[in-house]
Amino acid sequence: MIRIPAFKSPTKPVGPFYTREEMEKIKKEHPEYVFKEDKARGKWRRVVPSPDPKKILEGEAIKALVNSGFIVVASGGGGISVIETSEGIKGVEAVIDKDLAGERLASLVGADKFVILTDIDGAYLNFGKPNQKRSRKYGLKNLRST
Repeated sequence: MIRIPAFKSPTKPVGPFYTREEMEKIKKEHPEYVFKEDKARGKWRRVVPSPDPKKILEGEAIKALVNSGFIVVASGGGGISVIETSEGIKGVEAVIDKDLAGERLASLVGADKFVILTDIDGAYLNFGKPNQKRSRKYGLKNLRST
């Protein structure tokens, strides 16, 4: 059993939308799958854990390449989700947050700047809450570590 908090309550939607009937049929074939209803659409989607990336396994190799002057493309899509077990590294069904994985990689290689490109209209403090505030630029005083 995996004892990582994100695995207790999966939240990251993946794959297509399903009707209730389609979802129930899939659940019979895969009882381990977790689905959540998208009430706005009246459909269901499978959800998987989105754990906090703790380590980039290839981190030291990436750092060596960067320090040697190479341009390295890494942590795209957040990376492949794995956990360390008593038997070694094991793949798990989960989605790694790509922005957080990118931040971990930037810290590892000692990047001077970390930039996230996105198609949204800005960054938000208190996103999704009544007091959310949009901005296109934040200084360090406005940011907090999570």
